[in-house]
Amino acid sequence: MRSVIIIIPLMTLAACAATKPTPDEAFAQQVEADVRRSLKDPDSAKFEDVKAYAKEQVACGKVNAKNSYGGYAGSEDFSYYQGRSHLQSDDLKSYVIGSGRCMLVESQKGFEDAMKGGLPPKEKEKIIKMFEKNIADIKRDPTFGL
Repeated sequence: MRSVIIIIPLMTLAACAATKPTPDEAFAQQVEADVRRSLKDPDSAKFEDVKAYAKEQVACGKVNAKNSYGGYAGSEDFSYYQGRSHLQSDDLKSYVIGSGRCMLVESQKGFEDAMKGGLPPKEKEKIIKMFEKNIADIKRDPTFGL
């Protein structure tokens, strides 16, 4: 009986250790490491709402970290594209471009997911029109650099 009690926790532990992160999760970890390098206190970083897309190499989210005085400064938006992170307060233009690309990928993923589901034709048509309008708006805006 004792051997059964010992084996079950070990099997559970082994199963947890064998879980490999998805490409998007691994990319999110890479992005968070890059964002940390730009902070005054990297170890204090707390991330929220991180959306990372490994295939497209874009990400966006929020980070809160301690400032020079040792207090948390409040959440700040960041984006990641072209191999580096961009904090909103450091480089607004690059942050906006990265965020636009992140929103574009997010819209495309949402569109693909919606099309996979068994939606009624009218609902699909409405989503397609909304998606096409959003893409046109993003492409028309020179801020996004698309």
